[in-house]
Amino acid sequence: IIDSDIAAILYTSGSTGKPKGVVLSHRNLLTGAQSVAEYLGNQPDDRILAVLPFSFDYGLSQLTTAFVAGARAVLMDYLLPRDVINTVTREGITGLAAVPPMWVQLAPLEWPEAAVTSLRYFTNSGGAMPRATLAALRRALPHTTPYLMYGLTEAFRSTYLPPDEIDRRPDSIGKAIPNAEILVVRDDGAPCAPGEPGELVNRGSLVA
Repeated sequence: IIDSDIAAILYTSGSTGKPKGVVLSHRNLLTGAQSVAEYLGNQPDDRILAVLPFSFDYGLSQLTTAFVAGARAVLMDYLLPRDVINTVTREGITGLAAVPPMWVQLAPLEWPEAAVTSLRYFTNSGGAMPRATLAALRRALPHTTPYLMYGLTEAFRSTYLPPDEIDRRPDSIGKAIPNAEILVVRDDGAPCAPGEPGELVNRGSLVA
């Protein structure tokens, strides 16, 4: 097996077009895991909660990122939002990934002190997190760093908003993740000027 061979086919619902099976190589999966582990600063002592389904690239990423960092992945099938918080508390989770509908459910709940202390970061992808939800989470988890991320299955993940830019640029999709290049181009492929509308283009070894 070489790095360009097929490792997986992930099926998407087609939010950016028709539903499709996205063919991912070993290089796609490994580069994605290394890229995320880099900007999240994952280390072997991290305990990452895998609550999203592995059929979803963002869910599978929790497993691959843990593997590449030598961290622990804690698996759970959640029934209620409170179950997620209970697991964070019981297992000393340091990293938690969820999608906006789940964060909307988690934000108003009470987070025990043990969870507040252990959770180093939380991440959001699969859509923009509502500002009110993010504000509630930041109040409940004052020592936890939020990472807002954007992407699609065909390119794994494209951008993240650095946490220190959230207050200054709350609606920004941020900058390219490591090992990706993000451009905004005109119809002829030339780069757009600042503020000029164009097409968002992603290139790099994360692209399927």
